[in-house]
Amino acid sequence: MLGLKFRRQHVISGFIVDFYCAELRLVLELDGPQHAQRSPIEYDGARTAFLEARGYTVIRLRNRDLTRERLIRTLQPLLPAGAFPLSR
Repeated sequence: MLGLKFRRQHVISGFIVDFYCAELRLVLELDGPQHAQRSPIEYDGARTAFLEARGYTVIRLRNRDLTRERLIRTLQPLLPAGAFPLSR
């Protein structure tokens, strides 16, 4: 996607993340409906804070909101200027 390489189900500091891009130190998490409950929200927040404190960028998207266009719009600001122009 966008010329970036993502690893699926990658382990970082004992956590298994959904997708990881080493080039950007980017963690992409796709959340299903179970993540809307209180316990997962607290766990996800603590996990995100842990990873961000170690220099990773964490992006969470809901499964139901995921489209190619949405993913491109989300990732594009993280890329160097002009790396992938988003056509309108």
